[in-house]
Parts: sequence; structure tokens; C-alpha cells
Amino acid sequence: MLTYFFHSKRSRSHSRFFYLILCTVLVCPMLLFTGCGNITDADTSTTGNQPISISSIKLNTAVQITIYDSQDKALLDDCLALCDKYELVFSRTNEKSELYKLNHRKNTSDKDPNADGQTTPYPVSGTADTWHISEDLASLLSQGLSITRESTVPLTSPLRL
Repeated sequence: MLTYFFHSKRSRSHSRFFYLILCTVLVCPMLLFTGCGNITDADTSTTGNQPISISSIKLNTAVQITIYDSQDKALLDDCLALCDKYELVFSRTNEKSELYKLNHRKNTSDKDPNADGQTTPYPVSGTADTWHISEDLASLLSQGLSITRESTVPLTSPLRL
């Protein structure tokens, strides 16, 4: 006996888009903060510097940042601050993040967004469902939508399992 599963095109595209955004938000910072390899004893003897490192919980995961060519601990602090900045834009679980607020938005179009010091996202006055978002989030969403459009294959027949 054959079983057919019918999925609406819309739910599949929303699911793909969600996983694309989630993967982008999680994988990109990991790629940025991973090194190409470990320094060996021979490498430290020629440079004279020992690597400096810091670990923390950022972006909903354990993050370890190691710098091999500098002893400036301020660079490590700057890296963690950058993780905090990205978390406040791209986190879907942090209630203070822009993405979380956009996903859980309420229609407040009659309120003036500057009256209470609200940050992005905030509704565009005079519109029903248009919201201001930061350039970083807009760029990520635009790239995600572009990739989704390119990779979407039309479903012409039911799936057989």
C-alpha cells in the first residue's frame, strides 16, 4: 500500500526559510571564530608569543576565541562584544533581540515609535503590517529569501514513501 503525504507549498517554504535563517545565524559566527589550525611548539618559539584565549556562552552555544599573533586582551573583549551585538539582532530566543521582537510583534501602528524610545523593529506609521528593521537583519533576511527562491523546486506530484 502506498502512502501519500501532501504538504502545502507555503508550509514547506516557511520551514525551509526558518532553517536557512537558523543555520546562517549559527554557522556564520562559528566560521568567523574558528582557526585554521593549532600553533605547535615550533611556531611559538619563532614568534615568542603564547596564544591568548577566552571562553564564554554566546549565541546560545559555547564560544572559545583564541588569538595567536597578539597579546592584546582588549581584542578578545571586542570579539565577545561583537557576539553580544549579533545576539541582540539575530537571536530567535533572546526576548531583547530584534528578530525575536519581529517574530512576536503586535500591531502598535497607532503608537509613535519614538515616544517610548523603542528600538527596531517598530511599525511604520500609517501602515498595517510594515515594520522598520536594522540593515543587518534586512540583509540577512534578503539573502535568505534569495537562496530560498533559487532552491525551491516546485512539487508536481505527491511524495511516495
